[in-house]
Amino acid sequence: MKKVFLFFMVLSAVMLYSCKEDVITVKNGELVQLNHGDTHQIEAESVSMIRYESSDEYCAQVSQYGLVQANYVGSANILLNNEIEEKIVKVEVKAVSSLYEEPDIAFGDTKLSVIDKLGTPSEDNGNTFIYKDYSSSVSYLLVLFENDRVLSYAVMLDHSYSSELATFIGERYRSLGVIDKYFCYINSLQVADATMMVGLGTYSYNQEVYDVAVYMSGEEVGELE
Repeated sequence: MKKVFLFFMVLSAVMLYSCKEDVITVKNGELVQLNHGDTHQIEAESVSMIRYESSDEYCAQVSQYGLVQANYVGSANILLNNEIEEKIVKVEVKAVSSLYEEPDIAFGDTKLSVIDKLGTPSEDNGNTFIYKDYSSSVSYLLVLFENDRVLSYAVMLDHSYSSELATFIGERYRSLGVIDKYFCYINSLQVADATMMVGLGTYSYNQEVYDVAVYMSGEEVGELE
């Protein structure tokens, strides 16, 4: 009986010691910077099995074995958990292209709100504000209103930016393919969760043809379902 009791005492001590020492060791860094489409294998060690979870799968997903897939520009925390300890590996999906700064416009904004953010438009055609030379790369920014509220907006660029524009949008938004002659993208992994759609195409203005990125509200996305 004493031998049995002693065995369990030793076993309990070993288990307690093991629990205290069951830490997670990340061997290849707790801050990872990737580009859209890149992968990164988290190299972590622990006595117990490690579970992996992403705080933002739109930005970055992770497999049960710690393989990170960089999706779209932004940041996500990859949580490592072995039931004893938690650790975080921060993933930053960095942009390759900084072609332009996307305008700070919310669908439903009033005209006054847009003017407060962007200033007085170059032209005001009633339901459309036109900002000329919005940035060094954007020839025109158009803001379309319905009932004096922002319905959609678009950036217009010279054809010389065609390739970079595709890169710029593609590393920020998920592609849906071609819809009504536009290359369409959404801001979510699932159509049902999207609140915005971006369409890439061409637009004729003042007898010139431009590449255009049209930003549309979630109501437009809902019509795809």
